[in-house]
Amino acid sequence: VDGQHRLYGMDEFSPDTEVPIVGLLDADDIEKAFQFLVINNKASKVPPAHAKALLAKMNEKELAERLRLARVSLDIDGARDVDLVNTEEDSPFRGRIDWPATKKRDRLIQPTAIELSLDYIQSLNVPEFEDRDVRRSVFLAIWRSVKEKWSKLWEGGNRLVEKVGIFCLTKFVIDKITSWSDSDEIEIELTDLDEISKRTAKILTYMRKEFWTAPWSRNSPGGFDTSQGRQRVVEAITQMYRNVRRGVDWSADIEIIEWPSQSKG
Repeated sequence: VDGQHRLYGMDEFSPDTEVPIVGLLDADDIEKAFQFLVINNKASKVPPAHAKALLAKMNEKELAERLRLARVSLDIDGARDVDLVNTEEDSPFRGRIDWPATKKRDRLIQPTAIELSLDYIQSLNVPEFEDRDVRRSVFLAIWRSVKEKWSKLWEGGNRLVEKVGIFCLTKFVIDKITSWSDSDEIEIELTDLDEISKRTAKILTYMRKEFWTAPWSRNSPGGFDTSQGRQRVVEAITQMYRNVRRGVDWSADIEIIEWPSQSKG
């Protein structure tokens, strides 16, 4: 379960090299997964995405309990969510998560973007969102509408498909939809995925794709992938939404955008 790279190196150096090993005979999948995760989270760590990808495929209570006793903190359910987002047929992110099982040329979306967005939906404490499957389905319904509207942005090279873009747009849309659901004037069933998609599409009519390709300020302390930075992006999305609704230039008063030489070219 570990050390194969060193073995390859020693074999290249000399096939006769002697080296002590620790062997686990007749280990089952749970044992192999446990040993791999403990070794690679206690000493020399593997990239987090690799550990999470393994967790997603295991999804075993026994493994989770053993990891807890070994004081290895890994979210099996969260990893499973990301894996499902990467594999479900109707997912707009299918085959695009930066995940070991994804072809390298197709890796686009950071797993943490999905985790952070789903955690935020859960944090709203909306009864309908207590179920993991519902949260994930609502998230995917939102992003199916986003991809349908801005499909050309799905190849990368813009802020929309970065971690900050996915989280901030999710936050803006779900905040607005849940606010409507709390209103006596608008009836929204938060588990009706078609309704979620339609409401998202309506929200997006008051946004412009140029926001995601425009130059953002380089003077943001710590960048935009921080709590403060993400808040600035949500405020910018809010301003864009208001601008378009009012029929003024979409970029008016959006302070995170810096056009070269004050030109919108």
